[in-house]
Amino acid sequence: MTSSKIEQIKNKKQIEVYKRKSQTPYALILAIIITGISVYFFSANSSKLGVLLILGTAMGFIIQRSRLCFAGSIRNSIMLGNVKLLKSVVIALIVASFGFFILQYIAVGDSINIIVEQVPGQIKPVGIHTVIGAVIFGIGMVMAGACVSGSLIRSGEGFILQLMVILGIVVGTVLSGVVLFEFFDQTLNILSSPTIYLPKLIGFWPTLILQLAVLFLIYFFMNWYEKK
Repeated sequence: MTSSKIEQIKNKKQIEVYKRKSQTPYALILAIIITGISVYFFSANSSKLGVLLILGTAMGFIIQRSRLCFAGSIRNSIMLGNVKLLKSVVIALIVASFGFFILQYIAVGDSINIIVEQVPGQIKPVGIHTVIGAVIFGIGMVMAGACVSGSLIRSGEGFILQLMVILGIVVGTVLSGVVLFEFFDQTLNILSSPTIYLPKLIGFWPTLILQLAVLFLIYFFMNWYEKK
């Protein structure tokens, strides 16, 4: 191919590239709307909703800018040898471990007679249904190319396919968690499966130390894996 032909192709490509519009005005408008709604919630004695709206907006912004995706972290580690995203997930779990420890310790104290139903958080029975659900969800993440957070990010960025993924998540959740839950419960004994809560078995402090030790081991293994 001659140099003149190459120049023609390059010029054509440059013409096809549209100038990217600034997103700043839209961000300012959205920030004003969210601030107004939050102020309304606080003035209407619904401070909890205001705090949740602010935290949710901040979390969405951080996830979008950091490209945090659980499916992507596993995929990049296995296929590309890039563990930066997975290390970010591990760090997030370490921070969350401290947060959950503080909230739950304040709520129930360091007592050996812990009533799991009174502990803050979603502590549910674990069994074969957990394994089956994890496998199905993992396969779905690979097929969709993203997890729930990744799908939300991409749908907000204009990826139509991810809107279909979110629709599938909603429909699947309603079917399995509401419409067909009684069938699955009778088949897999979901509600009768054991509820394993480590602080009740070994105490809060040993649980925190054990969990942090496992997470730090995973983090150091990721460092070794990345260098290797």
